Amino acid sequence: EGSHLVDMLDDLIPMIARAIINDPPHELSWMYGHVLSDDILQAISDKQTFPSSLQSLPKNYQDDVLALRGFLAGDVLRHCLLKRHRVHYGVARPGKKRLAIPFRFADTPAERSEFAHPDCAMALSI
Repeated sequence: EGSHLVDMLDDLIPMIARAIINDPPHELSWMYGHVLSDDILQAISDKQTFPSSLQSLPKNYQDDVLALRGFLAGDVLRHCLLKRHRVHYGVARPGKKRLAIPFRFADTPAERSEFAHPDCAMALSI
């Protein structure tokens, strides 16, 4: 975990949040040009604040914002990007599930273990 990578992540996470707002994937297309897009950007990139105006969003939109908030502002993505493939995590070959699992050390899966946070397991599996 080099300090350059950590410094870069401080800039990368807000850039990803802006990219999602400016050019959202199909599932989040409702965000494009939304009247509350500035508040949504603040919510998904700043863990200290959650604009009260977002309470007016429909429940399914609020769920999208909260999921992105956890992934970006909640540092799930940061945590995953600091992990090294085949050192800290990997996919166990003989298993039926093709889901990332923790490794004890290089190329050695931890026996009968999985990530406690499902978002980490999904992010590291992609």
